[in-house]
Amino acid sequence: MGLQLIEFAAWARNRKIVASLLVTVTLAIGIVIGTVASGRVGASHPASASDATPLAIPDPVQLSSAFASM
Repeated sequence: MGLQLIEFAAWARNRKIVASLLVTVTLAIGIVIGTVASGRVGASHPASASDATPLAIPDPVQLSSAFASM
């Protein structure tokens, strides 16, 4: 594996334009895939569960005094 990495680094040094183009094309493909995948996410639709109850948040003063008593 190390020899292959050294050979790839030498190839990239000799062909900087090709290596730069390869990186740019790879990033562009990733951006396109990310855009298409995020467009099909259905998590933005409202939930059908109407029995949800809000969480009770405790008073921060009581929490800090409880920590101090420890």
